[in-house]
Amino acid sequence: MKRTTALILLLILVLLPLGGCLITDDIIPDALTLTGPISCYPPCQVTFEAKGVSGGQYTFAVEGKEETQASSTFNVRLKDLPSLSEPLVATVRWTNGTDTQTAEWTIALKNSSPVVGEPTFNGLYAYQFCSLVQYWRYTVESPDTHDAEGPVHLVDVEVWSEEWGRHLAIFCPPHEGADTKPGVYHVKKTDCSGMIDNAFVFYGYWEEAVSTETKKPIAPIQGELTYPSVSHCTDSPGYSVPANPSPFEMIHWPIRPVRAGVLVIKETWADEKDQRTIETFRIPIAAFERCSVQTPSSVL
Repeated sequence: MKRTTALILLLILVLLPLGGCLITDDIIPDALTLTGPISCYPPCQVTFEAKGVSGGQYTFAVEGKEETQASSTFNVRLKDLPSLSEPLVATVRWTNGTDTQTAEWTIALKNSSPVVGEPTFNGLYAYQFCSLVQYWRYTVESPDTHDAEGPVHLVDVEVWSEEWGRHLAIFCPPHEGADTKPGVYHVKKTDCSGMIDNAFVFYGYWEEAVSTETKKPIAPIQGELTYPSVSHCTDSPGYSVPANPSPFEMIHWPIRPVRAGVLVIKETWADEKDQRTIETFRIPIAAFERCSVQTPSSVL
């Protein structure tokens, strides 16, 4: 008898933990979730997928438009960028006739600014030469500048000498625009085979000077297409060209020697949404010595 009682007690102890499995609350329904891309830049094709439920109807709402369907997957082409600071929120509403649930997914639509790369000077990066030199003509390009969402454009440039304390003239031949600011920053190739986009020209230590007649920068004796120039052959308005002119005596070069220092180049780039990036570069430049010719081979 005692043995039977012990067996019964043992059986109760074994079954007691399992009893909790037989006592349950109401069944918790599956939860609706919505997934999609983390980021996107319109126009772009995206896919949303509703998960966690089955059957019923799904109503997707994106960019103010709704679409009801039986499929839990929704493909849509996003067309507009609501703003540069607000993300796009897509929602889905699911119902099977008795239960209704909603879920949402946020897509970051912030427009990234252009990434400005190191400029080149006549095809060379700054680390490939010692310093810029006086009198020399430089074509500046930015082959590494880019934007993740689309094209970029150079919209403003400033160049100045810290030691001299003056701005240098910027040329974008052939000039397109009003007054001193060009409408497009580009440079015509020396072989006339086309244009170099997003580029400009300056001369080592040639000061920013504006013609009183054309309101455009005046170029040194080398000249630039569509710009007035101080030339050996013609007398620019307001200037008296000597009989035996020297390029080193033109008034827009420094009058006194300038010690070696830094040329500061400030570039402003914009993407197709006019999101802008301003980048400043500090490039070594050799000293300016009047009546002393420095050629690129002596420094580069």
